Amino acid sequence: MAGFQVDPDTVRAAAPGLRDCCDEIGSAAGLVNSVSLPAAAMGGVDAAGEFAAAVRTLVSEHGSDLEHGALWVDDAEEAVVKAAESYEEMDRQAVDRFTRLLGE
Repeated sequence: MAGFQVDPDTVRAAAPGLRDCCDEIGSAAGLVNSVSLPAAAMGGVDAAGEFAAAVRTLVSEHGSDLEHGALWVDDAEEAVVKAAESYEEMDRQAVDRFTRLLGE
């Protein structure tokens, strides 16, 4: 049976990078959501209102996608921290069991 060893500190060290990524994606969502193309800015272009509405829809959808992505990365960051804590707890429990078993 092949084994593996997990270092909780190494696992936990990934969390800040995920937090930074979440923040960057959130910032990108804010930037995308701020894009605006008023129909009046296009002057007398035919169907300017329809085009402006299409741009608003596109921007809204992509901004929403980025916001959801930021939430998913935030969830991943929380999961990494919880995984590190879980590994530490399992190690503590194993040490406690062996200590009791050996009567130390």
